Amino acid sequence: MPKGGSILTFSYLSADALVPGYELLGVCKAALQSSVSYLAFDLSKENIRVNVLSAPPFPSSSAIGHTAYSGLSDTYAKKLQPTVTPSVNEILNVAIFLISDNSIGVTGDRIFVDGGFHNMPAAI
Repeated sequence: MPKGGSILTFSYLSADALVPGYELLGVCKAALQSSVSYLAFDLSKENIRVNVLSAPPFPSSSAIGHTAYSGLSDTYAKKLQPTVTPSVNEILNVAIFLISDNSIGVTGDRIFVDGGFHNMPAAI
């Protein structure tokens, strides 16, 4: 990326809190988030932003294949109002913002798009 740019990865609440059924993926998400901090610092010299988008379980090829997906999706649906639970399009809109030049001052950050669910980890 000779002219700079943006790198975006996806994470999940399991990077910070134990999520039953998520097992080793939680450890991987924690390592991923730590890597983002270091990469954001190192790549800032090249005008490259690195961020994490943390979203609730949504239907993707990797999520649907995970045994805990349906239970986690049900937990979100029960704990949040339907008007608060973000749709896939709403999650993607934030992703588009983070990879666009509109987010030029955002790097090394984790942005939650989960309807505030991350504020109540005991809800899992």
